[in-house]
Amino acid sequence: MVYLIDGLSRLAVLDRVGIAGCLADYFYIHPAHAPFVALTSVLGLLLSAGAAWGPYLMNAAWVLIVLLLGLVALRRSSLWI
Repeated sequence: MVYLIDGLSRLAVLDRVGIAGCLADYFYIHPAHAPFVALTSVLGLLLSAGAAWGPYLMNAAWVLIVLLLGLVALRRSSLWI
């Protein structure tokens, strides 16, 4: 839940000062404790127009990507036996 609040505050910074100011805030002024989670939260909120389900959908997308990469990597695992 905290990452949603962090994402909302970073989204407000983006709206207030633009991309350059948001990047300066993200890297120098208020660096994120978990940068990947903060970025996922902000992108999810941007793509969902501020809806609470956006960051959760982004997290689900990352899980799906990892599972698909695992499927591709283990496609020939039957040959190892």
